[in-house]
Amino acid sequence: MGKWEARWNHDGICLCVGFWELFHDGAKVDTKIPFATEPAGTYGDYEEWTFDENWNDIWDSYEDGLDRSEWIATYSDWLKTIAPESEWQAIYDAFSSEDWRPGSCGACI
Repeated sequence: MGKWEARWNHDGICLCVGFWELFHDGAKVDTKIPFATEPAGTYGDYEEWTFDENWNDIWDSYEDGLDRSEWIATYSDWLKTIAPESEWQAIYDAFSSEDWRPGSCGACI
């Protein structure tokens, strides 16, 4: 098993505009990622930045996403096209380490 890395490529500070790339042992994997321009949907703790009525910053923390087994079940048809089943957990972990949610960077405000 080699090293899997996922990268969310975005221009500037706005996370909502970008795309995923997947790498195996440093080489880009030629695949159409099902959630190409969206959050990967992995489970984690995320934050959302908003303002109150007085324009004070408010950071709300929340949990969201699919755990590893749910995510793998959801994307198993796609995962079959890129790696043996023994590497699917590592692919999940690669996306999970870079995953994000809308509102987490504040660039839209």
